[in-house]
Amino acid sequence: LATFTDSFVDSGRWHAETEKYMASQDVAYTCLHPFFFMQNLGFLLAAIKANGVLESAIGSAAIAMVDTRDVASVAAKLMLNPDLAVGQTLPLTCGEAMNYRQIAKLMSGVFEREVTFRQQTLKEVEENLRRSGVPKWHIQIILQFNQAFAEGYGSKVHSDVREITGRAPLSLRDYLKTAAISGGGSNPFPN
Repeated sequence: LATFTDSFVDSGRWHAETEKYMASQDVAYTCLHPFFFMQNLGFLLAAIKANGVLESAIGSAAIAMVDTRDVASVAAKLMLNPDLAVGQTLPLTCGEAMNYRQIAKLMSGVFEREVTFRQQTLKEVEENLRRSGVPKWHIQIILQFNQAFAEGYGSKVHSDVREITGRAPLSLRDYLKTAAISGGGSNPFPN
């Protein structure tokens, strides 16, 4: 996310520096850029099912998420066909960008209970992370991600999953149906 050399997102800057280095070497490479893993929502599911509230500091910006199974499918296809996208950067998303209010509405239908969205402040997110014992360096990156998403950095839908795998990417509804059965996991990074 926000992968460029002067990015305000530390991990985006680190990735950009690594990609710049790879490009300067005599090696074949393809860079995969997933914006946001749908599975990150899995950490929130137990609380959402218990209290019916989806919380985030991202606000009204839409995010084009991707299922990690699609990231794996693209990576496997590229490993089996190494000449398919040499030297390219592939942003990996599903077929639709959604904001958190839309995600809450989708969850309401999938989970068959009302789910509402509650806007958090970055300060609330920071305090929750600190209370839960998340290291300071990781809190900083999570807050940077929140800022980048709020500014729209993850909102553009891309077609690379379909172009590489030859099939439509999994939707957020697909993921949530699977997650509803599995129940999700505990949240190691509460927001």
